[in-house]
Amino acid sequence: MLFRYEGDWHDDVQHGEGTTTTAAGESYRGSWVEGDFDGHGVYIYSDGSKYEGNWRAGVRYGPGKFVWPNQEEYTGAWVAHKRNGRGKYEWPDGRRFVLGRRS
Repeated sequence: MLFRYEGDWHDDVQHGEGTTTTAAGESYRGSWVEGDFDGHGVYIYSDGSKYEGNWRAGVRYGPGKFVWPNQEEYTGAWVAHKRNGRGKYEWPDGRRFVLGRRS
């Protein structure tokens, strides 16, 4: 995959804060550790969807918010790119659905 990177480097890999843009027009701005997205960052996908939150070793992991192009949102926990545990879906018309709530 061709991409452009601007930011911090260490031992010839992205490490620290930086921004990358892919040939497909996707972009990531945030923390890097040894060449992977790691820590807090924002990824914008080519379809216009957006994830803002934590990353670990290049995958969504921990608290974060994903917004689809139709403005539906999921805010909550992520593990290995998948929604996991407590979270909340919200629709543009104001409807909400909470996952993982204990009664």
